[in-house]
Amino acid sequence: MSTVSAPHRIALPLIAFALTACGGAADRAQAFETQAGPAAPGDRLLARTADLTLELDDEDDFDAALDRVAKIAEARKGFIVQRSRDRIVVKVPSPTLDEALVEVERLGEVSERDVRAVDVTTEHTDLAVRIENLKRLQARLRELVAQATEVGQILEIEKELSRVTTELERMEAQMRVLSGRVAMATISVDLEEDVSPGPIGWIGYGIYRGVKWLFVWD
Repeated sequence: MSTVSAPHRIALPLIAFALTACGGAADRAQAFETQAGPAAPGDRLLARTADLTLELDDEDDFDAALDRVAKIAEARKGFIVQRSRDRIVVKVPSPTLDEALVEVERLGEVSERDVRAVDVTTEHTDLAVRIENLKRLQARLRELVAQATEVGQILEIEKELSRVTTELERMEAQMRVLSGRVAMATISVDLEEDVSPGPIGWIGYGIYRGVKWLFVWD
């Protein structure tokens, strides 16, 4: 039959008590959220993104267009995330996304446009509750370490404290990423050269459309 040392018999109930207390706080927070009901539309947290494809007359105009997109973002206190020969990804404050898109779309012919908003309100609320409960548990465990008198007690509590601290740091990192997605919208712009086929090209295009019709009906 396995036995548990006296220090562990003391430490384990203390940790269990701390966990139970913080677990009760989580239940109360969840119950409050349920009673409060869904947030009003104006209170929703949205992560917004926009994907655009612009056609320009000449490939030589790509650099100037990319520079212009960068300046549109910087004028709104945004920044560049990625840039290549024919593509740029920028971040702008979410409230300025629509006006930024109006300016970007003036740079060429819009061939594709996809603007999305993902509601992350529930995810944000859940994460905030978990972080708050972990902070309470962390504080309680630190109190228990200060009160402990046996080496076994201290080691057991510090082990749990290390686990809680690691989990808290992980969730706080998730919260920073999520908050960043809400605060800053993403605009991705792909550039293409507008190529108009000549007479022979139009014949080839007509053959392509005819062959496609034989095999694929929309």
